[in-house]
Amino acid sequence: MRLQVLALLLLYLQGASAQTEEVCTGTKNGLSYTGSSVQHYNMMKAHYNGCEIITGNLEITLMVQDIDFSFLGSVREVTGYVLIATSQFRRLPLEQLRVIRGTTLYDKEWALSVFLNFEGQYGLESLGLTHLTVTKTVCAPQCHGRCFGPSPHQCCYTECAGGCNGTKDTECIACEHVKHLDACVSQCPRSLIYNKHAFRMEPNPDAMYQYGSRCLQKCPMCEGTDSSKSERQTVDSKNIDSFINCTKIQGSLHFLVTGIDGDVFNDIAPLDPQKLKVFSTVREIT
Repeated sequence: MRLQVLALLLLYLQGASAQTEEVCTGTKNGLSYTGSSVQHYNMMKAHYNGCEIITGNLEITLMVQDIDFSFLGSVREVTGYVLIATSQFRRLPLEQLRVIRGTTLYDKEWALSVFLNFEGQYGLESLGLTHLTVTKTVCAPQCHGRCFGPSPHQCCYTECAGGCNGTKDTECIACEHVKHLDACVSQCPRSLIYNKHAFRMEPNPDAMYQYGSRCLQKCPMCEGTDSSKSERQTVDSKNIDSFINCTKIQGSLHFLVTGIDGDVFNDIAPLDPQKLKVFSTVREIT
């Protein structure tokens, strides 16, 4: 009985840990940004601090020397591309980054693009990509290019991406499709399952939602303006990127002059009108 209780507790904790991964949205600015370089850095730091999975692109551009990028040390996965360009800092601490999926490519070609990062005596010396892996090409034919060693019994599980540490579905570096309770699977548990005894589709009590490359019991809310603070907050250049890919916003949206034209007193740059396109995906505002 105790073993059964312990097993259920471990299963619950695994599900809870999958729910608590910090996910944040990426950007699609390319080589442009609004405001000063200091504002650009402060926005990046506030947006990515503590982030583990970036759904979209990680763009680090037009940064000066002696900047602290330690807030990127927790990033493990980027679903789009990584762009590091026209900057002067020496090192980028991306030791935990394991997978760049490349679902979108910079200039329609590159998942990792690094260029023009040197000026005078300052320049990029190290990316710190110590954990970034590639699929092994020297594998036994049975492994189809996915392995952790040359022997036929050292094949990765078929749903692994970016390598593996063993043959199990829980030993993948990352998942080809989605992650469910620490295991890589082809899809999340569906909302309906077939009852072969009743010959009909029925609701699945274990159904989960797909969010990026994870299976969740509940969809996370978009980072809208909190309704209790709406009188003091508005959409501006500092928070506009947090609405990328949002379909439902919990709270209110305020479009005021101080948000559109900027607010010098609060160090807020003018809002680029093109960025208002992020709201094209919104279907509901509570």
